[in-house]
Amino acid sequence: MLVEVRDWLATLLTGYTFQYGAWVESAQDAATRYCVVQAAGGPVAVVDVRRPRFRVILLGRRNHREDAEQVMADAEAVVAACQGDSLPCHAARVAAGEPAGPGFTTENRGWASVDIEVIL
Repeated sequence: MLVEVRDWLATLLTGYTFQYGAWVESAQDAATRYCVVQAAGGPVAVVDVRRPRFRVILLGRRNHREDAEQVMADAEAVVAACQGDSLPCHAARVAAGEPAGPGFTTENRGWASVDIEVIL
């Protein structure tokens, strides 16, 4: 399901390199924007209803603190898409929390994150 969520996010977000779990920071990727997708488990299934959760972390370019505004806007776009009709994994619904951020990494990458729950 991680791949399906990543592919769905790729239809919503442009200009990002997608990673699972974490990203590797190096000087060669200073201009790279990242969308990191992390599986966050979920509660025990009730009857046949599963509710896997994911954390989506959006990171701007290295040493471009001004990217914080854009990553927050992109996080809001993810929240809005969760209320739409085009959902991943044949989901019945996708619930999203409010975006967290903006913040900054040690490398001055602006970041924002959104937690989503896919209801199957």
